[in-house]
Amino acid sequence: MRLLIIAFVGSMIPVFGLYFWFKKRPNMPEGHEEACKEAFWNGFKSCLPIVLLSFVSNVVLRLLKPESMNMFYYRLIYDLIVLALVEESMKFVAFKKVIKNRKYSWLSATIYMMTAAMGFEVVESMLYAIESNPIQMLVRGVTIMHGAFGFIIGYFYGKAMYTGKKGYTVFGFVISWLLHGIYDFTLSKEAEVLGDIAIFIPVTLALASLIMIIVAIVFVNKAGKNQKYLTIINSNVQA
Repeated sequence: MRLLIIAFVGSMIPVFGLYFWFKKRPNMPEGHEEACKEAFWNGFKSCLPIVLLSFVSNVVLRLLKPESMNMFYYRLIYDLIVLALVEESMKFVAFKKVIKNRKYSWLSATIYMMTAAMGFEVVESMLYAIESNPIQMLVRGVTIMHGAFGFIIGYFYGKAMYTGKKGYTVFGFVISWLLHGIYDFTLSKEAEVLGDIAIFIPVTLALASLIMIIVAIVFVNKAGKNQKYLTIINSNVQA
């Protein structure tokens, strides 16, 4: 138990390290640090309804007598719709609440979406710690998968607002949703019928998530020196 607690604390270091680094980025819109705090807290709170939804869906599953159902397809639908789609939607709503009455840039939008996603991840990691082992906790901490999905959504949302092409928002959201759902499903016992691919896919996505976090760090660092990404997008807010 003590080792698991140590692993959990260690797994939080990358998340909070990135969070505080985001807060101190230069050339951000006014109120940037407060926006980061709000995004993180909104993301944190957005995980709580998912816990209730998961509990209710499991109760419903038992009432439907799963032995009479095709559990492979049930799990696929559950992970894609009940979990992945709802989770990505809740994080996106948490992000939108932050930027609603604030000026933001392509870069700051990306940061706020990632920050909201990381707030969500902290709660989820607490819940998973109950049934995880230390290695799993450390892998979750290093890969920051929710943060990676948040980067995809935030980057393309910022691009959509900057270019005026709203399709980029849909593209970023759908990509994150599908990757999230596929990852969750291939980790389930129902996916074991797929053989080696059920191991290959989540490992590949975990590595891809780590790479995406590195890409996000490089992007934030470079974009902070590029006026294209610093230009204020939301001009409807009074100065």
